[in-house]
Amino acid sequence: MPIAPTYPGVYVEELPSGVHTITGVSTAVTAFLGYFLQGPMDAAVQIFSVADLERNFGPLAINSEAGYGIRQFFANGGAEAWVVRVASSTTAAPLGLAAIEMGDAPTGGTGILTALASSPGAWGNFLRLGVDYNTASPGTGFNLTVTLVDNSSPPNTTATETYRNLVLDSTSSSYAPSVVNAASALIQLQLVGTPAATDRPAPTGTVGGDITGIKLAAVAGKTMTVELGGTQVGGTVTYPSATPTSLTEVASTLQGLLQGLGTPPTIPATTVSLIPATGATTALKISSASQTAGATFTFSGGLADSLQLTSGSATGTVSGDISGISLGALPGETMTVELSGANIGTVKYPATAPTDVAALATTLQQQLQGIAAIVDAVVTSVTGTGATAALQVSTVSSTPSASLTFAGALADLLELSAATGNVQQYALGGKAAEAQMVPANPPAPFTNNVGGDGDQPDATALQGNQGHKTGMYALENAPGFNILCLPDVMNLSDTAASAVITQAAGYCQTKYAFHVVDVPQNPNGGAASQALRESVTGIQTWMAANATLRSSYAALYYPRPQIPDPLNGFRLRPVASSGTLAGLYAQTDGTRGVWKAPAGTAAVLKNVPALGYVLNDPENGVLNQVGINCLRSLPVYGNICWGSRTLDGADQLESQWKYIPVRRLANYIEASLYQGIQWVVFEPNDEPLWSQIRLNVGTFMQQLFEKGAFQGTTPKSAYFVKCDSESTSQADIDQGVVNIIVGFAPLLPAEFVILQIQQIAGQSPT
Repeated sequence: MPIAPTYPGVYVEELPSGVHTITGVSTAVTAFLGYFLQGPMDAAVQIFSVADLERNFGPLAINSEAGYGIRQFFANGGAEAWVVRVASSTTAAPLGLAAIEMGDAPTGGTGILTALASSPGAWGNFLRLGVDYNTASPGTGFNLTVTLVDNSSPPNTTATETYRNLVLDSTSSSYAPSVVNAASALIQLQLVGTPAATDRPAPTGTVGGDITGIKLAAVAGKTMTVELGGTQVGGTVTYPSATPTSLTEVASTLQGLLQGLGTPPTIPATTVSLIPATGATTALKISSASQTAGATFTFSGGLADSLQLTSGSATGTVSGDISGISLGALPGETMTVELSGANIGTVKYPATAPTDVAALATTLQQQLQGIAAIVDAVVTSVTGTGATAALQVSTVSSTPSASLTFAGALADLLELSAATGNVQQYALGGKAAEAQMVPANPPAPFTNNVGGDGDQPDATALQGNQGHKTGMYALENAPGFNILCLPDVMNLSDTAASAVITQAAGYCQTKYAFHVVDVPQNPNGGAASQALRESVTGIQTWMAANATLRSSYAALYYPRPQIPDPLNGFRLRPVASSGTLAGLYAQTDGTRGVWKAPAGTAAVLKNVPALGYVLNDPENGVLNQVGINCLRSLPVYGNICWGSRTLDGADQLESQWKYIPVRRLANYIEASLYQGIQWVVFEPNDEPLWSQIRLNVGTFMQQLFEKGAFQGTTPKSAYFVKCDSESTSQADIDQGVVNIIVGFAPLLPAEFVILQIQQIAGQSPT
């Protein structure tokens, strides 16, 4: 800003230099679209490692081509990627979002809060929610524990989140939906209707009555039994003979006793079957994959007598004939179960009589499988309001919707006998039980509360919708990418793949990016015979039939890499080539520059012990001429990339964009200048501006020249920048246009090395 002098003296004014440094954009940020087991749908997520991938999108799935491709990307030198999860929902494989509704009371309550998994997928069915009232405000607040478990029996915890002192008062800073939704990676909360500010979900587990006035000495030596879902867990709990000194000690001691209840052997793999399947007689056969080879079952009690069960052999216990059994006499009957002499629990038949012996076998199997499989993680705590205190008992169970019940003198003293039990945890995707309810209105487009993985993406899922920013258009929310990979295209039909590849190449053109093409492995889609594409004739035929796909913004590689599959005993698995090649692009860009062809003896394909087909030189020559880049297996060097042409690189096309490094260098220059000259907009359009443009763009091009990006030994022969009265006429100025012309002499790869040798003819003596 000019200085307005007012007093005699010296004034200092800083003048702009006219320098606007142009910084080169990245060249190897890679975008992947594909099928994953979890993670946000149609949203671009930035990752920097395989650990980031698994944290956001779950473990590797055997039907996730993108999962294998991204691992190959990082193995071959990739450093940064944007990942978009896409999937199709079919009748056979629906895409579902796990959810559950929590009521305000175990019986007769009203649903007040819905918990939804943070993303669709069957993984959400393993989310468990625990609620307790041991808060700073016991009358209104509640604590929420979110646990992700695995499919073991009993389940193992893989992730846990805890949120304390939550309320349903929307004016509070502890408002449950706001607190949880902002912080949780596992769930989201939604209100059901308009609950009161003092409402809260019913606590999980079994909460006893007030024990503040209990006589501690009376607890010593007392016993009780524990049932989960009607099945007795382990044997009898006996409190130690020493008198406890406080209620906290009672809770701690009881927790230890319950955690030790029903320790191995456990029998979650028990099977109950009817033998023979037909005939005049029917018997039960009970066997288990027990922890001890050769172990045998022993049954006793009224239920065992009714079912004619006696001790059996190591291959299972076979009952007597039960074809004439009185089914109505079974409800309420009990029996104890021993495994090789160890009492592992008591089974009590439910109150409803079975309709036939097949239903009897099914029910008995479920009860036996539940014995001693749920007791390792029992937790008790002292909770209450004001001057009262009560015990809360719950367990991380294989059957989270079951209720714990207690009986015996110890249970009477601890006010647990008459307690109303709730579910052990609210299980997302579960059925209605106690205070656990099924949401009446699941969020669109889902139709129920059960999580489902869906199916591999079809063409529609990959293409997406530009207006809704789904499919590949989810990348509109990413700041930029340079390479696009769609590994799941290999599972599409030829016609569907053609539509996706056409759109991908066009999208890359608008984003200064490059598409590494994956060819469908079967003309009709799916994973049929690999031979349809793993032959020179097969890939030639496909390329000839899809000539309209030719573009300088895409490249194709043949054959497919084969990598060790960790989900299949590390046997070799053919995978989409795009992830491996994108990693190679990144590695070459980092060590040599984007102007260097990602091919040659240094372009080793890492974690690729084999290729789908071993090419020879004549076959390589045939494919190279039509713009198909070859992956070769060469002695000493191993499996390498041996081609660097774009899909516009067939000899007959004579395209100036024949080679990948030329196209990608142009993309780099265009994207860098596009971002670097935004300051020019609305500047006065005359020689001072033009000279600044020449200075800044010229400096950028000179830096590339000094790095060896262009042909020529002098800047004049390597590049030029023109922005003056010749490039921008008065007519252009009148229309608000400034024209900048940038030219460069690209480095073309030495694709054919001709070595000429001749003999020197003998010389006549002189």
